[in-house]
Amino acid sequence: MACRQAASRLLLLRQAGQYFATQQCSGGRALAWRPRYFSTGPGQGIDIEAESPLRRKFSKFLVTALPLSIAGVLAWGFYEPDEQQFGAASSPRQVAVSGESVVNWSATHTAQPRFYYQPENQDDVVAIVADCARAKRRLRVLGSGLSPNGVGFSDQGMMSMALLDRVLWVDPDSMRVRVEAGCRVQQVADELKRYGLSLQNYASIREQQIGGFTQVSAHGTGATIPPVDEQVVAMKLVTPAGGTLELNAEDDPELFKMARVGLGCLGVVTELTLQAVPAQKLQEKTFVASAKEVARNHASWLRSNKHMRYMWLPYTDSVVVVQVNPAGPPAKPAAPLQRFVAEADAAAGATGASMSAYGDVVEEEAVNERTRAHRLEPLRSLLISCHGIAAALTSAAAAAGTAALCSTRAHRLEPLRNLLVSAANVPAEAVAELSAFELRDALLVLDPLSKAWVEQVNQAEAEFWKRSSGKRVGYADQILGFDCGGQQWVLEVALPVGSYSSATSSWRSKNIDIKYMQDLLRNIEAAEVPAHSPIEQRWTASSSSPMSPAAAGPGSQRRLPADTVHSWVGIIMYLPTEDPQQRQAITDRFRQYAGMVQDQLMPQYGASWHWAKIEVPEDAQRLAAMRAALAEHFPLQRFNEYRAKLDPDSILGNKLLDTLLGQPGQASAVRA
Repeated sequence: MACRQAASRLLLLRQAGQYFATQQCSGGRALAWRPRYFSTGPGQGIDIEAESPLRRKFSKFLVTALPLSIAGVLAWGFYEPDEQQFGAASSPRQVAVSGESVVNWSATHTAQPRFYYQPENQDDVVAIVADCARAKRRLRVLGSGLSPNGVGFSDQGMMSMALLDRVLWVDPDSMRVRVEAGCRVQQVADELKRYGLSLQNYASIREQQIGGFTQVSAHGTGATIPPVDEQVVAMKLVTPAGGTLELNAEDDPELFKMARVGLGCLGVVTELTLQAVPAQKLQEKTFVASAKEVARNHASWLRSNKHMRYMWLPYTDSVVVVQVNPAGPPAKPAAPLQRFVAEADAAAGATGASMSAYGDVVEEEAVNERTRAHRLEPLRSLLISCHGIAAALTSAAAAAGTAALCSTRAHRLEPLRNLLVSAANVPAEAVAELSAFELRDALLVLDPLSKAWVEQVNQAEAEFWKRSSGKRVGYADQILGFDCGGQQWVLEVALPVGSYSSATSSWRSKNIDIKYMQDLLRNIEAAEVPAHSPIEQRWTASSSSPMSPAAAGPGSQRRLPADTVHSWVGIIMYLPTEDPQQRQAITDRFRQYAGMVQDQLMPQYGASWHWAKIEVPEDAQRLAAMRAALAEHFPLQRFNEYRAKLDPDSILGNKLLDTLLGQPGQASAVRA
């Protein structure tokens, strides 16, 4: 009990590259720091985006050092609360705070909530919402803090759902699972795997809480697979004015579908029932193609692969193609995991692949000169050459056990050796331990806004991906996720590209999604944008939730055909430095970059913003255009009518949502 009481005194402080996880401790559950970079799923196989030894060492340091620091914060919280200024914690599960900041994952948004809550159960949430409603105090629900735009932030009140993290039940017959909203995606995946089940799709990372995961219509990729909100078949919603509602498609289909992507505005989601699918192993194939090759094959690739994504590398003619398809038979619901693994392994054995119990695979074509050191060589060597470290490559190769590659070293280093950039000294042994994406950050920090330098870094990354071509097999939660890189600014949009039932020839003639990319890359080059890589492109089927960026069919604002396919495209600029001036310079340049996309491309292609990645423009004219586009794409009048009914005082809103959506009962935004 003391452990929980101590945890409730600690504000969930978000710092760059870190998230909070709950761990069991004597007497209850305590909060623990864990860097997002260090998260790996069980049985992770040969993964080109795996963590480095340096990260593992640092993780061990965090496990030892951070609890000591947190203990000091907890002790101070018990004995030195500033009750005169902020008041004692009086509401249920309220944490006494004194000016602490909550920061999102990329450290791009910050809030200093005057009230902070950590409920442990449904009753706590009901009491907190009622207390805030009586006081007309704003309350935003915080998930894992991963949203680039801080959509869950408020300077008035915030509530963490981290302690409502139970899987309540799994029904193998209906293949459904009931979870609390604070349950992390990976927790759900691990529990479902015991029953031979899986979630239908996964986003890039699996540390999201299920509540936030669905409320913003997060997505994976696959032209026949909708965003994750479509997996929700029932939900419990605690509202300020309407009480606690149990919603499903049968009893109140309109409100249910509206609330599935409610952005936290219609009520606090506390429980969800998700529709799962039979688990099965997937084979991922990664290769690099030219832009022309992608355009020529795109229509057939999109229809013939269950999951597919592209990573476009600006200023190169390289597109990383990742195709994922079933590698074995699906599990029988409720079948023991061991039996399922044995069946899938037996099926895969016919192909000559070698699998472990968790689906790790290395096929012969992927083994040939695909060692980690060989793949990372272009990025390592570029970083070494920039710092003038003599003979560092040999040392790095020896440390990695790859001395046998020296005979081909000249060939591998040819595209990179001529690059010379002055920078501070970097130990060769540190370079040897960096992963590809750590190397990319280390390279970009040298001159992140130089178009010429970024182009060379992108070329080096293209070479890395060419050497990373191959196949691997694993479960969906292992294969469909990927490393998003370090701290970043990102803008992701969804554009409708046509009906899936259209003939392949029709898709090939239109190729709307490829034309969008061609226009984007042309605009980047014309404006000489220092465009970091990759520009990621994914696809989903439509959602029947009207507030989803991929909404289509009955109830959607634009009345697109229900089988419309949507392409999601994300531009990015990394923030590889802690220097405030350099971060501000990158921020300013990214706003120009994003403005170009929003002004020149989004209206032309009818693209909508991802709710977790939309930012309020500083320019008044651009803001007006954004509001008009949102009103065109989403049923804001009906959404705000529900807000007026369930939350008439708008306690569940924040400045971002007020600006973009307006107040309850309004058809469009009126207050900045």
